[in-house]
Amino acid sequence: MKRTLSLLLLPSLLLSACSEPESQDKSSDDRLPAEITEEEIPPEKSSPEETSPEESSPEESSPEESSPESAAAGSGIEVLFNGEDLTGWKGNPEHWTVENGVIIGATTAETEVPHNQFLIWQGEPVEDFILTADLRLTSEGNNSGIQYRSQPRPQTGEYSMGGYQCDMHPDSWANGMLYDERGRGILCKRGMKAVITSEGEARQVGELPAEPVFDTAEWNTYRVTARGNHLVHEINDVVTADIHDHQESERELSGLIAFQIHRGAPMKIEIRNVTLERLPKSDLVAPEETPIPEDAPLVHPPKN
Repeated sequence: MKRTLSLLLLPSLLLSACSEPESQDKSSDDRLPAEITEEEIPPEKSSPEETSPEESSPEESSPEESSPESAAAGSGIEVLFNGEDLTGWKGNPEHWTVENGVIIGATTAETEVPHNQFLIWQGEPVEDFILTADLRLTSEGNNSGIQYRSQPRPQTGEYSMGGYQCDMHPDSWANGMLYDERGRGILCKRGMKAVITSEGEARQVGELPAEPVFDTAEWNTYRVTARGNHLVHEINDVVTADIHDHQESERELSGLIAFQIHRGAPMKIEIRNVTLERLPKSDLVAPEETPIPEDAPLVHPPKN
């Protein structure tokens, strides 16, 4: 009887003995992650994406890296106005200040200037470039402008300049035109394509597409693109003047940048977001590449 009972119990004992290791393994695998110690995690199992707390995320940039000045510098664009003061500029301190991140040039009836004066950028002269600035003008019929590739004219007076100017004028026909300060005068009115001959005649060879009227009392973005002897002016991305200058004795291929306060009626010019992108030097366009129709009118006929 005892032998029979032992034989009957033997299968159960064998089954129990075989199941014990499986039960232990399962208990070990079912532990929560928090119950597993660091020592139990093989080093090769760690994620390659894990970084130490000291390592900064690529998205966590410093204020300097995300500033407009830094972004512009990274793209090869120079920020000419730091938004705080007139560092890098030279002008009459009686008329030029910075307020609330904006350059202001102003005259009054009591502080009228004896001649056109300029706030002059003290950086390296520019040759081929794209210059952009936001401008706003408050005046009683007076005007302002952006000088480029210009030269000082000390014989006229302190802070005087001569050279190409992208005009900022309350009169629509003159706003965005090309004017040669202390030189040839009006070379291309707004809305024109013009060619200046080797002899200095400014001829209209085409018209630009119809454009809106820009209120100079509001903020507008002015852009000047100079490549060799080809000059283009824009206001709010609209081309206002397109010129080829073939007069070697008078054209300017290099010079300074400046902003104007104009003699005459009281005025205030406000300037912000001034940037400069220097371009590779372009080949000059030859006169035969810009033929002038025989009936092309003068840009600015003399008054009778």
